[in-house]
Amino acid sequence: MRILLVDDDESFSQLLKAKLVDQYYIIDIAKDALEARDFLKISGYDLIVLDVILPKIDGISFCRQLRAEGLQIPILLLTVRSLSDDKVIGLDAGADDYVVKSEPLAELSARIRALLRRKVVKVSPILLWGNLQLNSNHCEVKYGDTLLNLTFKEYALLELFMQNQQAIHSQSVILNQLWSLDDKAASSDTVRTLVKRLRNKLKAAGAENIIETLYGMGYRLNPELQEVQITSGEDHVINEQSTSNVVLEDSQSVIIAQIQALIQAMQEFKNGSLSNKSRISAKQKAHKLIGSLSIINFPKATKIARKIESILEDKKTLKSEQINLLINQAKFLRSLVQNNATRSLSSRTNQTAIVDQSKAAKAKIMILDDDKLILQLLQELLEPWGFKVFTLANPQFFWEQVEKINPDLLILDIQIPNFDGIELCQILRHHNQWNYLPILFLTGNIDTKVIQKVFDAGADDYINKPVVGAELIKRICNSLEQRDLAL
Repeated sequence: MRILLVDDDESFSQLLKAKLVDQYYIIDIAKDALEARDFLKISGYDLIVLDVILPKIDGISFCRQLRAEGLQIPILLLTVRSLSDDKVIGLDAGADDYVVKSEPLAELSARIRALLRRKVVKVSPILLWGNLQLNSNHCEVKYGDTLLNLTFKEYALLELFMQNQQAIHSQSVILNQLWSLDDKAASSDTVRTLVKRLRNKLKAAGAENIIETLYGMGYRLNPELQEVQITSGEDHVINEQSTSNVVLEDSQSVIIAQIQALIQAMQEFKNGSLSNKSRISAKQKAHKLIGSLSIINFPKATKIARKIESILEDKKTLKSEQINLLINQAKFLRSLVQNNATRSLSSRTNQTAIVDQSKAAKAKIMILDDDKLILQLLQELLEPWGFKVFTLANPQFFWEQVEKINPDLLILDIQIPNFDGIELCQILRHHNQWNYLPILFLTGNIDTKVIQKVFDAGADDYINKPVVGAELIKRICNSLEQRDLAL
Protein backbone atom coordinates (compact mmCIF):
# COMPACT_ATOMS: atom_id res chain seq x y z
CA MET A 1 0.00 0.00 0.00
CA ARG A 2 1.30 3.46 -0.93
CA ILE A 3 0.67 6.47 1.32
CA LEU A 4 1.29 10.17 0.65
CA LEU A 5 2.20 12.01 3.86
CA VAL A 6 1.76 15.80 3.62
CA ASP A 7 3.43 17.59 6.55
CA ASP A 8 5.94 20.45 6.73
CA ASP A 9 7.49 19.19 9.98
CA GLU A 10 10.49 17.21 8.69
CA SER A 11 11.25 15.64 12.07
CA PHE A 12 7.69 14.36 12.55
CA SER A 13 7.44 13.21 8.92
CA GLN A 14 10.64 11.15 9.05
CA LEU A 15 9.66 9.56 12.36
CA LEU A 16 6.17 8.66 11.14
CA LYS A 17 7.55 7.38 7.83
CA ALA A 18 9.97 5.09 9.67
CA LYS A 19 7.16 3.72 11.85
CA LEU A 20 4.87 3.10 8.87
CA VAL A 21 7.64 1.48 6.82
CA ASP A 22 7.90 -1.03 9.68
CA GLN A 23 4.31 -1.95 8.84
CA TYR A 24 5.15 -2.52 5.16
CA TYR A 25 3.75 0.72 3.72
CA ILE A 26 5.47 2.67 0.94
CA ILE A 27 5.66 6.32 2.01
CA ASP A 28 6.22 9.52 0.01
CA ILE A 29 6.53 12.85 1.86
CA ALA A 30 5.36 16.24 0.58
CA LYS A 31 6.10 19.44 2.54
CA ASP A 32 3.07 21.40 1.31
CA ALA A 33 -0.02 21.22 -0.88
CA LEU A 34 1.81 22.25 -4.06
CA GLU A 35 4.40 19.51 -3.64
CA ALA A 36 1.61 17.04 -2.83
CA ARG A 37 -0.05 17.87 -6.15
CA ASP A 38 3.18 17.05 -7.96
CA PHE A 39 3.31 13.67 -6.23
CA LEU A 40 -0.33 12.97 -7.10
CA LYS A 41 0.40 13.63 -10.78
CA ILE A 42 3.29 11.17 -10.79
CA SER A 43 2.02 8.26 -8.71
CA GLY A 44 -1.16 6.61 -7.48
CA TYR A 45 -1.85 6.44 -3.74
CA ASP A 46 -4.07 4.35 -1.52
CA LEU A 47 -4.27 6.99 1.23
CA ILE A 48 -3.33 10.62 1.92
CA VAL A 49 -2.28 11.54 5.47
CA LEU A 50 -2.65 15.32 5.61
CA ASP A 51 -1.55 17.72 8.34
CA VAL A 52 -4.07 20.48 9.04
CA ILE A 53 -1.42 23.19 9.55
CA LEU A 54 0.57 23.66 6.35
CA PRO A 55 2.32 26.66 4.75
CA LYS A 56 0.53 28.55 1.94
CA ILE A 57 -2.57 26.34 1.79
CA ASP A 58 -3.83 24.76 5.02
CA GLY A 59 -4.73 21.07 5.09
CA ILE A 60 -8.49 21.54 5.36
CA SER A 61 -8.60 23.93 2.38
CA PHE A 62 -6.43 21.52 0.38
CA CYS A 63 -8.75 18.66 1.30
CA ARG A 64 -11.74 20.70 0.02
CA GLN A 65 -9.90 21.39 -3.23
CA LEU A 66 -9.11 17.71 -3.81
CA ARG A 67 -12.70 16.66 -3.15
CA ALA A 68 -14.03 19.44 -5.41
CA GLU A 69 -11.78 18.09 -8.17
CA GLY A 70 -13.30 14.63 -7.72
CA LEU A 71 -10.37 12.90 -6.02
CA GLN A 72 -11.70 9.82 -4.20
CA ILE A 73 -8.53 8.71 -2.37
CA PRO A 74 -9.17 8.35 1.40
CA ILE A 75 -7.84 11.34 3.37
CA LEU A 76 -6.79 11.19 7.02
CA LEU A 77 -6.28 14.58 8.69
CA LEU A 78 -3.62 15.08 11.37
CA THR A 79 -3.67 17.86 13.96
CA VAL A 80 -2.48 18.61 17.48
CA ARG A 81 -5.87 20.12 18.38
CA SER A 82 -8.55 17.84 19.79
CA LEU A 83 -11.48 20.29 19.66
CA SER A 84 -14.68 18.71 18.35
CA ASP A 85 -15.44 21.76 16.18
CA ASP A 86 -12.14 21.25 14.35
CA LYS A 87 -13.02 17.62 13.68
CA VAL A 88 -16.43 18.61 12.30
CA ILE A 89 -14.83 21.17 9.97
CA GLY A 90 -12.30 18.59 8.77
CA LEU A 91 -14.88 15.91 8.10
CA ASP A 92 -17.19 18.40 6.37
CA ALA A 93 -14.26 19.34 4.12
CA GLY A 94 -14.26 15.78 2.82
CA ALA A 95 -11.78 14.01 5.08
CA ASP A 96 -12.51 10.37 5.89
CA ASP A 97 -11.04 10.51 9.38
CA TYR A 98 -9.34 12.87 11.82
CA VAL A 99 -6.55 11.93 14.27
CA VAL A 100 -4.90 14.04 16.96
CA LYS A 101 -1.10 13.78 16.72
CA SER A 102 -0.70 13.16 20.43
CA GLU A 103 -2.74 9.95 20.23
CA PRO A 104 -0.69 6.73 20.50
CA LEU A 105 0.83 5.48 17.27
CA ALA A 106 -1.21 2.28 17.61
CA GLU A 107 -4.41 4.29 17.18
CA LEU A 108 -3.08 6.11 14.12
CA SER A 109 -2.03 2.77 12.62
CA ALA A 110 -5.46 1.30 13.33
CA ARG A 111 -7.18 4.26 11.64
CA ILE A 112 -4.94 3.86 8.59
CA ARG A 113 -5.71 0.14 8.37
CA ALA A 114 -9.43 0.86 8.70
CA LEU A 115 -9.39 3.39 5.84
CA LEU A 116 -7.39 1.05 3.62
CA ARG A 117 -9.80 -1.81 4.38
CA ARG A 118 -12.70 0.31 3.15
CA LYS A 119 -10.93 0.64 -0.18
CA VAL A 120 -10.18 -3.08 -0.53
CA VAL A 121 -13.01 -4.49 1.54
CA LYS A 122 -13.42 -7.55 -0.69
CA VAL A 123 -9.78 -8.61 -0.48
CA SER A 124 -9.04 -11.38 2.01
CA PRO A 125 -6.05 -10.93 4.33
CA ILE A 126 -5.03 -14.52 3.41
CA LEU A 127 -3.66 -14.71 -0.12
CA LEU A 128 -3.00 -18.13 -1.67
CA TRP A 129 -1.10 -19.37 -4.71
CA GLY A 130 -0.66 -23.11 -4.69
CA ASN A 131 1.29 -24.03 -1.55
CA LEU A 132 2.24 -20.39 -1.00
CA GLN A 133 0.31 -18.45 1.65
CA LEU A 134 0.62 -14.75 2.55
CA ASN A 135 -1.13 -13.42 5.65
CA SER A 136 -1.25 -9.62 5.34
CA ASN A 137 -2.60 -9.19 8.88
CA HIS A 138 0.54 -10.73 10.38
CA CYS A 139 2.95 -9.89 7.53
CA GLU A 140 3.69 -13.60 7.37
CA VAL A 141 4.58 -15.84 4.41
CA LYS A 142 4.59 -19.65 4.38
CA TYR A 143 5.26 -22.27 1.79
CA GLY A 144 3.52 -25.37 3.09
CA ASP A 145 4.66 -25.58 6.72
CA THR A 146 7.82 -23.55 6.13
CA LEU A 147 7.91 -19.95 7.35
CA LEU A 148 9.87 -17.63 5.04
CA ASN A 149 12.15 -14.99 6.54
CA LEU A 150 11.73 -12.10 4.09
CA THR A 151 13.00 -8.56 4.14
CA PHE A 152 10.54 -5.69 3.82
CA LYS A 153 11.11 -5.28 0.08
CA GLU A 154 10.94 -9.02 -0.59
CA TYR A 155 7.65 -9.22 1.30
CA ALA A 156 6.27 -6.16 -0.51
CA LEU A 157 7.18 -7.63 -3.91
CA LEU A 158 5.53 -10.95 -3.15
CA GLU A 159 2.45 -9.16 -1.80
CA LEU A 160 2.25 -7.16 -5.04
CA PHE A 161 2.30 -10.39 -7.07
CA MET A 162 -0.29 -12.12 -4.88
CA GLN A 163 -2.69 -9.18 -4.73
CA ASN A 164 -2.67 -8.99 -8.54
CA GLN A 165 -2.33 -12.66 -9.38
CA GLN A 166 -3.20 -12.51 -13.06
CA ALA A 167 -1.18 -9.39 -13.83
CA ILE A 168 2.21 -9.09 -15.50
CA HIS A 169 4.37 -6.64 -13.55
CA SER A 170 6.97 -4.68 -15.51
CA GLN A 171 10.12 -3.39 -13.85
CA SER A 172 8.81 0.19 -14.01
CA VAL A 173 5.57 -0.83 -12.29
CA ILE A 174 7.50 -2.60 -9.53
CA LEU A 175 9.75 0.45 -9.04
CA ASN A 176 6.72 2.71 -8.77
CA GLN A 177 4.93 0.43 -6.31
CA LEU A 178 7.81 -0.52 -4.01
CA TRP A 179 10.06 2.54 -3.80
CA SER A 180 9.46 6.10 -2.68
CA LEU A 181 9.78 8.69 -5.42
CA ASP A 182 12.72 10.32 -3.64
CA ASP A 183 14.73 7.08 -3.66
CA LYS A 184 17.16 7.92 -6.45
CA ALA A 185 19.22 4.75 -5.97
CA ALA A 186 16.44 2.41 -7.16
CA SER A 187 16.75 1.22 -10.77
CA SER A 188 15.91 -1.70 -13.07
CA ASP A 189 19.00 -3.47 -11.74
CA THR A 190 17.59 -3.05 -8.23
CA VAL A 191 14.36 -4.75 -9.31
CA ARG A 192 16.20 -7.65 -10.96
CA THR A 193 18.31 -8.15 -7.83
CA LEU A 194 15.20 -8.09 -5.63
CA VAL A 195 13.40 -10.65 -7.80
CA LYS A 196 16.48 -12.89 -7.72
CA ARG A 197 16.69 -12.69 -3.90
CA LEU A 198 13.00 -13.51 -3.53
CA ARG A 199 13.29 -16.43 -5.95
CA ASN A 200 16.23 -17.84 -4.00
CA LYS A 201 14.33 -17.71 -0.71
CA LEU A 202 11.27 -19.30 -2.28
CA LYS A 203 13.46 -22.00 -3.83
CA ALA A 204 15.10 -22.71 -0.47
CA ALA A 205 11.62 -23.31 0.99
CA GLY A 206 10.72 -25.66 -1.87
CA ALA A 207 8.85 -23.15 -4.06
CA GLU A 208 10.95 -23.35 -7.20
CA ASN A 209 9.90 -21.51 -10.39
CA ILE A 210 6.94 -19.82 -8.68
CA ILE A 211 7.90 -16.44 -10.21
CA GLU A 212 7.89 -16.53 -13.99
CA THR A 213 9.79 -14.11 -16.26
CA LEU A 214 8.08 -13.01 -19.47
CA TYR A 215 10.97 -11.52 -21.43
CA GLY A 216 10.34 -7.98 -22.63
CA MET A 217 7.22 -7.74 -20.48
CA GLY A 218 7.93 -8.40 -16.80
CA TYR A 219 7.16 -10.93 -14.07
CA ARG A 220 4.13 -12.87 -12.87
CA LEU A 221 3.17 -15.82 -10.68
CA ASN A 222 3.55 -19.12 -12.53
CA PRO A 223 -0.03 -20.22 -13.42
CA GLU A 224 1.04 -23.88 -13.54
CA LEU A 225 1.61 -23.82 -9.75
CA GLN A 226 -1.71 -22.22 -8.79
CA GLU A 227 -3.77 -25.35 -8.13
CA VAL A 228 -1.61 -27.10 -5.50
CA GLN A 229 -3.40 -27.47 -2.14
CA ILE A 230 -2.17 -25.70 0.98
CA THR A 231 -0.97 -27.86 3.84
CA SER A 232 -1.67 -26.78 7.40
CA GLY A 233 1.02 -25.46 9.69
CA GLU A 234 1.58 -23.71 12.98
CA ASP A 235 1.24 -19.95 13.25
CA HIS A 236 4.42 -17.91 13.37
CA VAL A 237 5.36 -14.27 13.07
CA ILE A 238 7.70 -13.19 10.29
CA ASN A 239 11.16 -12.54 11.67
CA GLU A 240 11.98 -9.10 10.29
CA GLN A 241 13.92 -6.22 11.68
CA SER A 242 12.30 -2.93 12.63
CA THR A 243 13.60 0.18 10.89
CA SER A 244 12.61 2.54 13.64
CA ASN A 245 12.59 1.16 17.16
CA VAL A 246 13.93 4.47 18.43
CA VAL A 247 14.25 8.14 17.55
CA LEU A 248 16.47 8.55 14.53
CA GLU A 249 19.64 10.45 15.33
CA ASP A 250 18.87 13.45 13.12
CA SER A 251 15.31 13.69 14.44
CA GLN A 252 16.59 13.51 18.00
CA SER A 253 18.82 16.54 17.45
CA VAL A 254 16.02 18.47 15.74
CA ILE A 255 13.66 17.82 18.65
CA ILE A 256 16.24 18.97 21.20
CA ALA A 257 16.91 22.11 19.12
CA GLN A 258 13.18 22.88 19.06
CA ILE A 259 12.99 22.53 22.84
CA GLN A 260 16.04 24.78 23.27
CA ALA A 261 14.35 27.42 21.09
CA LEU A 262 11.29 27.22 23.36
CA ILE A 263 13.45 27.76 26.44
CA GLN A 264 15.06 30.80 24.79
CA ALA A 265 11.64 32.21 23.88
CA MET A 266 10.42 31.82 27.45
CA GLN A 267 13.50 33.61 28.76
CA GLU A 268 12.71 36.50 26.41
CA PHE A 269 9.09 36.38 27.56
CA LYS A 270 10.24 36.66 31.17
CA ASN A 271 12.47 39.64 30.36
CA GLY A 272 9.68 41.36 28.44
CA SER A 273 11.54 41.18 25.13
CA LEU A 274 9.46 38.48 23.38
CA SER A 275 7.76 39.97 20.34
CA ASN A 276 4.42 38.72 19.10
CA LYS A 277 6.20 37.27 16.06
CA SER A 278 8.57 35.30 18.33
CA ARG A 279 5.63 34.10 20.42
CA ILE A 280 3.89 32.76 17.32
CA SER A 281 7.13 31.08 16.19
CA ALA A 282 7.55 29.46 19.61
CA LYS A 283 3.95 28.27 19.53
CA GLN A 284 4.57 26.65 16.13
CA LYS A 285 7.65 24.85 17.52
CA ALA A 286 5.57 23.56 20.42
CA HIS A 287 2.94 22.45 17.91
CA LYS A 288 5.50 20.43 15.95
CA LEU A 289 6.97 18.98 19.13
CA ILE A 290 3.63 17.48 20.10
CA GLY A 291 3.53 15.46 16.90
CA SER A 292 7.15 14.30 17.05
CA LEU A 293 7.05 13.34 20.73
CA SER A 294 3.85 11.34 20.30
CA ILE A 295 5.40 9.33 17.46
CA ILE A 296 8.39 8.33 19.60
CA ASN A 297 6.09 7.32 22.46
CA PHE A 298 6.82 10.09 24.98
CA PRO A 299 3.38 10.58 26.60
CA LYS A 300 4.71 12.58 29.54
CA ALA A 301 6.79 14.85 27.32
CA THR A 302 3.88 15.22 24.89
CA LYS A 303 1.66 16.40 27.74
CA ILE A 304 4.23 19.05 28.74
CA ALA A 305 4.59 20.26 25.14
CA ARG A 306 0.80 20.54 24.84
CA LYS A 307 0.69 22.64 28.03
CA ILE A 308 3.42 24.93 26.68
CA GLU A 309 1.53 25.39 23.42
CA SER A 310 -1.67 26.18 25.32
CA ILE A 311 0.04 28.89 27.38
CA LEU A 312 1.69 30.41 24.31
CA GLU A 313 -1.66 30.44 22.51
CA ASP A 314 -3.18 32.54 25.30
CA LYS A 315 -2.46 36.17 24.42
CA LYS A 316 -3.02 37.35 27.98
CA THR A 317 -0.05 38.57 30.01
CA LEU A 318 1.48 35.77 32.06
CA LYS A 319 2.54 36.12 35.65
CA SER A 320 6.19 35.66 36.58
CA GLU A 321 5.39 32.37 38.33
CA GLN A 322 3.73 31.01 35.19
CA ILE A 323 6.74 31.93 33.06
CA ASN A 324 9.16 30.28 35.50
CA LEU A 325 6.99 27.16 35.50
CA LEU A 326 7.01 27.17 31.70
CA ILE A 327 10.81 27.45 31.58
CA ASN A 328 11.25 24.63 34.11
CA GLN A 329 8.84 22.41 32.19
CA ALA A 330 10.71 23.05 28.94
CA LYS A 331 14.04 22.19 30.61
CA PHE A 332 12.52 19.02 32.04
CA LEU A 333 11.21 18.18 28.58
CA ARG A 334 14.73 18.60 27.16
CA SER A 335 16.22 16.31 29.81
CA LEU A 336 13.59 13.63 29.11
CA VAL A 337 14.52 13.54 25.42
CA GLN A 338 18.28 13.70 26.03
CA ASN A 339 18.20 10.92 28.64
CA ASN A 340 16.16 8.73 26.33
CA ALA A 341 18.71 9.00 23.51
CA THR A 342 21.36 6.85 25.18
CA ARG A 343 18.95 4.37 26.77
CA SER A 344 17.20 3.70 23.49
CA LEU A 345 20.39 2.83 21.62
CA SER A 346 20.69 -0.61 23.15
CA SER A 347 16.94 -1.26 23.06
CA ARG A 348 16.32 -0.14 19.49
CA THR A 349 17.35 -3.54 18.12
CA ASN A 350 15.50 -5.74 20.62
CA GLN A 351 13.15 -6.95 17.89
CA THR A 352 15.96 -7.80 15.49
CA ALA A 353 16.36 -11.54 15.57
CA ILE A 354 19.01 -11.73 12.88
CA VAL A 355 22.24 -11.81 14.86
CA ASP A 356 24.19 -14.99 15.27
CA GLN A 357 25.31 -14.34 18.85
CA SER A 358 28.22 -16.76 18.66
CA LYS A 359 29.47 -14.99 15.54
CA ALA A 360 28.96 -11.55 17.11
CA ALA A 361 30.84 -12.56 20.24
CA LYS A 362 33.93 -13.27 18.14
CA ALA A 363 33.69 -10.32 15.73
CA LYS A 364 35.91 -7.28 16.17
CA ILE A 365 34.60 -4.13 14.51
CA MET A 366 36.76 -1.07 13.90
CA ILE A 367 35.00 2.26 13.25
CA LEU A 368 36.74 5.32 11.78
CA ASP A 369 34.79 8.58 12.07
CA ASP A 370 35.84 12.09 13.09
CA ASP A 371 32.51 12.61 14.91
CA LYS A 372 33.07 11.33 18.45
CA LEU A 373 29.34 11.36 19.18
CA ILE A 374 28.73 9.01 16.24
CA LEU A 375 31.50 6.74 17.53
CA GLN A 376 29.92 6.66 20.98
CA LEU A 377 26.44 5.97 19.62
CA LEU A 378 27.64 3.14 17.38
CA GLN A 379 29.65 1.60 20.20
CA GLU A 380 26.65 1.67 22.55
CA LEU A 381 24.48 0.24 19.79
CA LEU A 382 26.73 -2.68 18.81
CA GLU A 383 28.28 -3.82 22.08
CA PRO A 384 25.01 -5.18 23.58
CA TRP A 385 24.99 -7.68 20.70
CA GLY A 386 28.40 -9.05 21.66
CA PHE A 387 30.52 -7.24 19.06
CA LYS A 388 33.93 -6.02 20.21
CA VAL A 389 33.97 -2.40 19.07
CA PHE A 390 37.11 -0.29 18.55
CA THR A 391 36.68 3.39 17.64
CA LEU A 392 39.12 5.81 16.03
CA ALA A 393 38.53 9.54 15.48
CA ASN A 394 41.93 10.46 13.99
CA PRO A 395 42.71 8.80 10.63
CA GLN A 396 46.44 9.49 11.10
CA PHE A 397 46.59 6.53 13.48
CA PHE A 398 44.66 4.16 11.21
CA TRP A 399 47.50 1.86 10.12
CA GLU A 400 48.89 1.61 13.61
CA GLN A 401 45.47 0.69 15.03
CA VAL A 402 44.40 -1.70 12.29
CA GLU A 403 47.58 -3.74 12.82
CA LYS A 404 47.00 -3.75 16.56
CA ILE A 405 43.27 -4.57 16.48
CA ASN A 406 43.21 -6.97 13.52
CA PRO A 407 39.47 -6.29 12.93
CA ASP A 408 36.94 -8.60 11.30
CA LEU A 409 35.07 -5.67 9.77
CA LEU A 410 35.77 -1.97 9.14
CA ILE A 411 33.20 0.85 9.17
CA LEU A 412 34.35 4.07 7.45
CA ASP A 413 32.71 7.48 7.33
CA ILE A 414 32.79 8.71 3.77
CA GLN A 415 33.23 12.35 4.83
CA ILE A 416 36.18 13.05 7.13
CA PRO A 417 38.09 16.38 6.87
CA ASN A 418 41.46 16.05 5.11
CA PHE A 419 40.90 12.34 4.56
CA ASP A 420 39.61 10.28 1.64
CA GLY A 421 37.77 7.18 2.84
CA ILE A 422 37.24 5.91 -0.69
CA GLU A 423 40.97 6.10 -1.38
CA LEU A 424 41.69 4.18 1.84
CA CYS A 425 39.22 1.50 0.75
CA GLN A 426 41.05 1.14 -2.58
CA ILE A 427 44.40 0.81 -0.80
CA LEU A 428 43.01 -1.88 1.51
CA ARG A 429 41.64 -3.84 -1.43
CA HIS A 430 45.16 -4.03 -2.91
CA HIS A 431 46.87 -4.76 0.40
CA ASN A 432 48.18 -8.30 0.84
CA GLN A 433 47.01 -8.54 4.45
CA TRP A 434 43.73 -6.56 4.37
CA ASN A 435 42.26 -7.22 0.94
CA TYR A 436 39.69 -9.63 2.46
CA LEU A 437 38.49 -7.18 5.16
CA PRO A 438 34.74 -6.38 4.88
CA ILE A 439 34.27 -2.61 4.57
CA LEU A 440 31.04 -0.71 5.21
CA PHE A 441 30.67 3.01 4.53
CA LEU A 442 28.58 5.47 6.53
CA THR A 443 27.18 8.23 4.35
CA GLY A 444 24.56 10.93 4.46
CA ASN A 445 24.85 11.27 0.68
CA ILE A 446 22.50 9.10 -1.38
CA ASP A 447 23.76 10.43 -4.73
CA THR A 448 24.04 7.46 -7.07
CA LYS A 449 27.45 8.61 -8.39
CA VAL A 450 28.88 8.67 -4.87
CA ILE A 451 27.41 5.26 -4.10
CA GLN A 452 28.87 3.90 -7.34
CA LYS A 453 32.31 5.23 -6.33
CA VAL A 454 31.98 3.45 -3.00
CA PHE A 455 31.36 0.10 -4.65
CA ASP A 456 33.97 0.69 -7.36
CA ALA A 457 36.51 1.24 -4.57
CA GLY A 458 35.73 -2.25 -3.26
CA ALA A 459 33.30 -1.57 -0.41
CA ASP A 460 31.01 -4.41 0.62
CA ASP A 461 28.07 -2.21 1.59
CA TYR A 462 27.02 1.26 2.69
CA ILE A 463 24.65 2.57 5.37
CA ASN A 464 22.73 5.82 5.09
CA LYS A 465 22.69 8.29 7.96
CA PRO A 466 20.79 8.57 10.22
CA VAL A 467 21.80 5.07 11.24
CA VAL A 468 18.96 2.65 12.04
CA GLY A 469 20.26 0.03 14.45
CA ALA A 470 18.45 -3.01 13.09
CA GLU A 471 19.54 -2.28 9.53
CA LEU A 472 23.17 -1.70 10.55
CA ILE A 473 23.37 -4.96 12.48
CA LYS A 474 21.84 -6.92 9.63
CA ARG A 475 24.31 -5.40 7.13
CA ILE A 476 27.24 -6.20 9.44
CA CYS A 477 26.13 -9.81 9.83
CA ASN A 478 25.61 -10.20 6.08
CA SER A 479 29.12 -8.86 5.40
CA LEU A 480 30.66 -11.19 7.98
CA GLU A 481 28.83 -14.16 6.48
CA GLN A 482 30.02 -13.29 2.97
CA ARG A 483 33.60 -13.04 4.28
CA ASP A 484 33.32 -16.47 5.92
CA LEU A 485 32.05 -17.97 2.67
CA ALA A 486 34.94 -16.43 0.74
CA LEU A 487 37.66 -17.64 3.12
